[in-house]
Amino acid sequence: MTKISDLSRPQLALAAIASVGVVVSTLQLNSVNDDLLGLGRINKLYNGLRRAKVGNINAPYAPYKGELEPRSHRQLSLPPGRELALYTANDDGTNVTCSFGATLGPDAIPEDVEFVNTIVVGYPGADKRMVLRQMEAMTGLSGRDAWDMQYLGMTRQPFVKTNYPHHEGIWGWQDHGDQVVLIVRNIRWCIDEYHDILSDINYAKTWQEATEFMENLYKGDLEDDAYVRWRDERTMDEIGWYGWLIDYWMEGGILRDYFDHKLTTKEHWAKLRAPETFTYGELQWDVNICTTDPLPGVDYDEVCDPAVLADCKAKVIISAERLMDPATGHEEHRKIGMLLNQTDGMADYLVNETAWDCLYDLIVANNTDGIAPEGTEDYNDYRIREGYQTRKHIVSTRHLNKMVQQLTRLINKYSAADAETGIDWTVSEQALFLVEILTEHRAEIQAELDATDPLQVWAHPPKPNWVVFPRCAAESRRVWDYDYPHEFSGYVLEMFPDVV
Repeated sequence: MTKISDLSRPQLALAAIASVGVVVSTLQLNSVNDDLLGLGRINKLYNGLRRAKVGNINAPYAPYKGELEPRSHRQLSLPPGRELALYTANDDGTNVTCSFGATLGPDAIPEDVEFVNTIVVGYPGADKRMVLRQMEAMTGLSGRDAWDMQYLGMTRQPFVKTNYPHHEGIWGWQDHGDQVVLIVRNIRWCIDEYHDILSDINYAKTWQEATEFMENLYKGDLEDDAYVRWRDERTMDEIGWYGWLIDYWMEGGILRDYFDHKLTTKEHWAKLRAPETFTYGELQWDVNICTTDPLPGVDYDEVCDPAVLADCKAKVIISAERLMDPATGHEEHRKIGMLLNQTDGMADYLVNETAWDCLYDLIVANNTDGIAPEGTEDYNDYRIREGYQTRKHIVSTRHLNKMVQQLTRLINKYSAADAETGIDWTVSEQALFLVEILTEHRAEIQAELDATDPLQVWAHPPKPNWVVFPRCAAESRRVWDYDYPHEFSGYVLEMFPDVV
């Protein structure tokens, strides 16, 4: 098989989702039953995997019976003279130097502190792991992946990361969340990195299978034929899922269809969360909604009830590209620090503001190869991947067109008042920032599209021979990118002359 490790990719801050729970299948994780979790033997996540029994996964704050994670840096002895010393400085505050001290693991989070817990969300490949690591470094408190909350047991760790509601994600933290940080990366590179992580873990389909390949993270060989099959099957839909996830966390859990982003019902939305269970046609909006009846109004995911998550709307948006670029990284990193500074329970744990830039430099700016700083095993990031600076997956002009159209939809939506939901995005600081970064992303993808040979297009889903039978319509219709009329011209029309 042909390897694609030598293909060209522009140097970008490509993200990774390093915890098992973030990327465990190409479509939907198969559930591991409670009996297996309670009595079976589970492969551990990190180097030196070992077996461990896990208690009741549904018991809030049940005693944690797994290993500390990551192991090494959380078992270091505390620096002398300060409980969680992460930096030192001269008396006048100059010449700040920093290093990692011990981080409190899952079983060591104080029980006498009422933390406001932060959920770090984003599309797969959006660099949630790096944001989580910076929160850990700034506070000395460890975070956790939502899948681990589900399958290893609930803990008091105040930081949780997830891909929810993407089909790779899970709401595994029960009512443990209070506020949301949304990480946004350019859709072009997000989808590339999402695939590459799946390839690293051998396209695992269960949580347990994924653990067996975690040592391969960022180190796997990318096989051309495997990528092409995944790209041509998944990419068009993943473009819709990308915007769907952003809408969910911006609007606070409003239920929408991911094909054309219409308001939908709980029943239809549940199908969209499990795409591997249904056919392409069964997932379509007009197959589930009778257009002769009153159309669905605004409805919310039940887990976004304030009794479960205090605020489902993103409180802060972090640009993944700006965070990983040393020219803009300090400012983006400080947004994390300022949020934590305003977060109840963090006052006694957040490192002094004079050390924030130093910690950023230690983790990112002065660590250009992505290798974990000394004494911080498991803090490696995507930059250790061979050739990440130049590798770029080839996509069709249909893919690029749809990416531009999806970003245009999001930009238009979050630049105006929305009569459908009653939300005025023009007065939202987060919406203004989202529009700013998505506009940058769109310009970059449009430039690539303009430079791409128009003949770089081929037959891939959705194809016009896929027939959909709307619930209340008199006639069937063919599945196609019907929102993008430019798709019907040129070479594509020659491939599918009967499409019109």
